[in-house]
Amino acid sequence: MRVGQYKPNLRIAELRKARGLTQAELAEKAKLGPSGQVQVAKFENRARTPTWDTLARLAAALGCKTINELFGPMRVSRRLSTRRSRRRTD
Repeated sequence: MRVGQYKPNLRIAELRKARGLTQAELAEKAKLGPSGQVQVAKFENRARTPTWDTLARLAAALGCKTINELFGPMRVSRRLSTRRSRRRTD
């Protein structure tokens, strides 16, 4: 199961760098397999969306208490906020 069709604002690179880990070290700690460093790079560049299982492994390897710590602030698109503001209030 994938995180979703959207590209979540993941903080993997930010958290990894704050902990002084390389992509290869993070991949090894998260037990992502032989192509782990490539996977981490793709997740950080938003070229690929990780599964929930992979997110859980990354969160544990980064010392996060929950998967939610991997996500950055939610952004509401301008288009969505414009639609909501045009609703009639009768």
